[in-house]
Amino acid sequence: MPNRREVLQLGAACSALALTPSLASASTNSTAALPPLYKAIFDQRFETSRVFAEQMQQQGVAVHGMVKGDITPFWYHDLSKQWQQAPVAVAGVTQAGPLFCLEQLGAAVGMRVLHKREVQAASVHAPALYEWVLAPTRHV
Repeated sequence: MPNRREVLQLGAACSALALTPSLASASTNSTAALPPLYKAIFDQRFETSRVFAEQMQQQGVAVHGMVKGDITPFWYHDLSKQWQQAPVAVAGVTQAGPLFCLEQLGAAVGMRVLHKREVQAASVHAPALYEWVLAPTRHV
């Protein structure tokens, strides 16, 4: 269970993620704004991840909850089709595995991780969770 400090840190991160369209690009050679988030991905098993999803919904971002940490249904039924049309930014609070999968699949369409930070350290009872943003390297 996340402590008060972790929830507050996550809230600050969610606020920053929700403001993604107005943030400067991570590239030092570009001042183009990042695209808005297509969806926020969370793992239904972890409270920290559920809090992230609630905060993103409050900011008007669509969310997708993973069952048992499996990103496959979201990839197969949603994101792969979206990325065929146009690469779009996604964010999440998940374990490292789902991010790794999306990072590898996204590389083929010009996606890269713009932000990754551990928000819940691994322990005996809870695995490490990361907040992250995956976005196109070039913006339309």
